[in-house]
Formats: sequence, structure tokens, C-alpha cells
Amino acid sequence: MAFRDMHSTHKLLATVAIFALMGIELSDIRADRIESDSEQAAERERAERNFARIAAGINQSIQEGQRQFDITTSGLRRSLETEQATLYNTLSRASLIVRTITPEPMPLRAGVPVAFSIHYENPGDDTAQNVRTQVRMYVKRLDHTDDENEMHADFEREWHRPGGQRPSGPAVPKTKLLFGFSSPPLMQDQLISVRNHTKTLYMLTRIAWTDRTGRWLSDACSGLVNPTRDFTCAHPCKTGIRSRYPDRKKQSGGNQAVMARSW
Repeated sequence: MAFRDMHSTHKLLATVAIFALMGIELSDIRADRIESDSEQAAERERAERNFARIAAGINQSIQEGQRQFDITTSGLRRSLETEQATLYNTLSRASLIVRTITPEPMPLRAGVPVAFSIHYENPGDDTAQNVRTQVRMYVKRLDHTDDENEMHADFEREWHRPGGQRPSGPAVPKTKLLFGFSSPPLMQDQLISVRNHTKTLYMLTRIAWTDRTGRWLSDACSGLVNPTRDFTCAHPCKTGIRSRYPDRKKQSGGNQAVMARSW
């Protein structure tokens, strides 16, 4: 029987049945979709957890690799530094040391320079090259800290002044050498202060040289106890005595030493 031939009551019941079936179908579709969405969300969550575990494993492997690399490079660096230190320590080296600074035995007179002999040696096992020296005499109070600091500062200025250094020949190992120096003439007031023992004669010496390990300096400083009677008895300075220390400043040299008067 066709729908148009049905009684109105039957039509109503059929329509209700159709909508009921459609509702059931739509409900089933929604349930399937919800279940599908839930399964997809769970699958995504599982995939994300797996990916996170994989990423964590990769990151841990990278960190472990970096740690092993750091350990390896650190070991190599230490080995290289040790080898370099060993090589440096086995290199031959020169060591110039001032042994004595001796004034020539002569009466001190105004207007007359004071002559000195500087004895030094190379107890090292390498030849000292590019040897340069500077010697200066000062008239200062004996064992007076301020006076010593003042003359050390002046000595440094003169050392870096163009022409402040005197070139010398190479110093071969195990040899004793000397060079001479004449001070500017003594002035009358300086001679008086020396004779009445308010001041004395100081001698400052520096030797610079190069060897296979770098550029080096040695400094000596002493003051005569009683230069009017004894030129051999001297006090070492409180400061300014150093042997074979690195020359960390660029030096300015000259062909001849210029000994300026500084008292």
C-alpha cells in the first residue's frame, strides 16, 4: 500500500517511526564518531608519548656523547698541555745573573765620574742572545724605602727611553763576563752628603736577553755602606732584586747607553 493511500493515522505512525529510526541512526553515527575520536585521541597520545620517549632517548644519547666528547677533549687538552710543559721544561735556557757591582778604588772627588765594573755570568745551558744592559748610579739615603722606590721608578723610565739600553754581545753558557760603566760627575753637594753619611751611592743594573724560551730580565741593586772608605761593603736593596723574570713589556733599545744624571 502506497503512503498516499494510507490513513492519516497510519501516516502519522509511519512518520514517527521514520524519525525514530533516523534518530537511532544519528545516535549510532554520533556514538561511532565519539568512539572514533576517542580512539584517535588515544592513538595520538600514545604516539606523542612514544615520540617523547624517543626524543628523550636521543637527547640523552646526545648528552652522553657530548659528555664523552668533553672528557676526551679535556684529556687531550691536558695531555697537550703536559707535553708542551715538558717540552718547554726540557728546552735549553740562558740565565744571566749579576754577581758583583764594584766601583773602581779611587777617592771620591767633585766633578769626577765614578767608574764601576759589573760582573755577571750565564749559569744556564743556552746562549743568551740580544743582550742589553743598563746601569745607573744614584745618591740616596741608605736603606730608605721612599728613596729606593723613587730611584726604581726613575730607572724604569730610563730603561724604556730610546737609547736607554746598551747592546752587548752573546753570553755563552758557563761563562763569566763583565762590562764597565762611568757615572756622571759627582756634584759638590752630593759629595758632601756622602762624606757626612747622610747619603750613599746606589748602583742599579739590569740585563735583558733572549733565549729559546722567550725574553728575560735580571735586576740587581745595592748601596755602599761607607763609600768614602770601603767600596766593597754594600747592602742589597729592599726591592728591585730579581733574577730571570719574563720581560712582558715591549722594550725600546738604542745603539749606545745614555747615562743621564739622576740623584
